[in-house]
Amino acid sequence: MFSSYARRWSPTMGFAFDPTGPAPRTLELSDLMDAPWGTSPKIYDRSAVVVSNVEQTEEAYCLMSGCGLASLFFFAVDASGLSATIDRFMSNSRATLEPLVASNAFKHHNFYLPLLSADSLVQAGAKDLAAWIGEVEVYCREVFEDQEVLLLARRDWEPVFRRLEMRRLGAGEGSAAWMIPLDSTEG
Repeated sequence: MFSSYARRWSPTMGFAFDPTGPAPRTLELSDLMDAPWGTSPKIYDRSAVVVSNVEQTEEAYCLMSGCGLASLFFFAVDASGLSATIDRFMSNSRATLEPLVASNAFKHHNFYLPLLSADSLVQAGAKDLAAWIGEVEVYCREVFEDQEVLLLARRDWEPVFRRLEMRRLGAGEGSAAWMIPLDSTEG
């Protein structure tokens, strides 16, 4: 599906991985040979794209979301413009995330995308997290393997969640998981 839209979206290619996990490396024969019979080896590394044609961003997200493929970032754009903000994000991601990549096969990409999850947030320190996401104001990712949607924001979204009638799953102050209640009696 991506290749049929690539020309229209004018993507910039990057590399995505969990910065708290093992260093990304290429798949080796031993990964296949040592896997239990009937299971496929887990691939932790993925290609990432930035849709350079901003007008096509919504189309790209709608087409690629729903199968654990989509991450959506929102930036606060200053006088330098969106293009300059994205360029700074890409440059920052190379400086902070490329050193975590072990294999030369994954070095020297245009940018690196941190694939964060609830588990990686527990492992990451606030300083690392701030460095990995840079100027991103809102980070939204489908975490397919954990069946969750992760939303990180620099501002408090609790009033928005409450207006959407979402329920907070944790107690106390600070970060907590929220859920959207689904009423089975409604169509």
